[in-house]
Amino acid sequence: STGLLIRRSLVRAQVGEPPFSWPDASITGRFKNAPPMSDASLIVALEGLLIFGGVLAFGIWQLHSIKKDQEAARRQRNETPANDKESS
Repeated sequence: STGLLIRRSLVRAQVGEPPFSWPDASITGRFKNAPPMSDASLIVALEGLLIFGGVLAFGIWQLHSIKKDQEAARRQRNETPANDKESS
């Protein structure tokens, strides 16, 4: 079977066709209900919203983490006795 594929691709190369080609959906009729590529705008919009939402959520998470770290550092500074600050 591999030899047959190689022979077919060599024959197609001599004729000027690409060695392998995808099946034409309009001829085979396997994808009759598939939307045309121009109708993919909904999918592209949804992907854009997902990416934007993910970046926004990541940014909020990072800002929240920074705020928590700053509050922990402030609490730690306030908990140190005044005597330790003078001796340092």
